[in-house]
Amino acid sequence: MVLGFSLRFTTLCTAVLLCEQIQGAFSTQVRLGQIRVLHPDAAVRDYTIPELVAKRFETLEGPLRVSEEPWGEIRPRCLCVNLAVWSADGKHKALVVVEPPFGSEGLDDKDAGKVYDAAVKMNSNKVAS
Repeated sequence: MVLGFSLRFTTLCTAVLLCEQIQGAFSTQVRLGQIRVLHPDAAVRDYTIPELVAKRFETLEGPLRVSEEPWGEIRPRCLCVNLAVWSADGKHKALVVVEPPFGSEGLDDKDAGKVYDAAVKMNSNKVAS
């Protein structure tokens, strides 16, 4: 009985992962380096975000630097990346923790939205000193 449950559970998990891979394969991705307003460092230039999120960046002004930031003393127990979106003057940054799938530089809608929200914050004239 336990073996049957385990086998069904494994099959279900495999099916879910396969569906996620297929869905990701059919959505158009845009590299951060292709977005006009962003000026990503070489380490993050090839990270990709869904095209629908990338189009939202067109309303912003830049240039806004994007970099990978060190974790400091405490690192989360995940395959996360600590990104920073910098203000145009380079004096302020907004940190964003994203978690691309293992072995990938592709960000999902949620993580791409976090990068966009950080860019909006750094693009605004209301950045606190």
